[in-house]
Amino acid sequence: MPKLPCRMAHSCKIEYMKLLLTSGGITNDTLADELSGLAGKPFSELKIGFIPSAAFGDTSDNKWWLIDDMYRLKNRGARVAIISLADLTPEEIAIQLETVDVIFVGGGQTFYLSWLMQQKGLTELIPRLLESKVYAGISAGSMIVTPKLLTVSFAMRQPGISDEELEELGPEGRSSAQTLDLVDFMLRPHMNGEAKFADITQEMIQQVVDRAGISAYILDDNSAVRVVDSDVTVVGEGEWMLLHPSTASVK
Repeated sequence: MPKLPCRMAHSCKIEYMKLLLTSGGITNDTLADELSGLAGKPFSELKIGFIPSAAFGDTSDNKWWLIDDMYRLKNRGARVAIISLADLTPEEIAIQLETVDVIFVGGGQTFYLSWLMQQKGLTELIPRLLESKVYAGISAGSMIVTPKLLTVSFAMRQPGISDEELEELGPEGRSSAQTLDLVDFMLRPHMNGEAKFADITQEMIQQVVDRAGISAYILDDNSAVRVVDSDVTVVGEGEWMLLHPSTASVK
């Protein structure tokens, strides 16, 4: 598994950061052990601040995946605080996140999540908190730390989309394409996953990689990218792929 040098604009300014960027959450023992190891505590002693807010920008009428994501954390014994960005002030969010070991950002509508994070000051708060806390993401929550959101399904289905158009792919008036920009790679979740993602092909992702000039990890729901400062490694029990501009490397 590759370890990449630190070329990250923001992360190199943070003395020490720990990220676990998953596709489907803590879906196996290996990912649970990775999160526990990053936090330096047994899973049963972890206090997790779970942010489900991206799910509420998703118009689907069945959120079973959100329930499963939270249940997996609870079922392993972690203390889970649910932190709703839309319902709390920036000050209240900051107070709650100060007390947790892991900031865990769930999946859903990535562009809505971006907008909410800006509204609530998380684009400045999260990098500061990473000096002492672990960041974990699921799908949208993982993609939001990358440089660009070109691998989000809504964007993938519109080849050649402009930056201005990208900004408008969330709910009207509540959409943004700004990211935390903590890493120097893109990420595409749900490899070999649900039927609703079956139209997103490797060829399409390669075209985005070539156009952006940024490598991309493609993960199935049993894999994750672990970032510890400048050390980037793929972990988990599933399948993954690393695409570089103009080339593809299958692992």
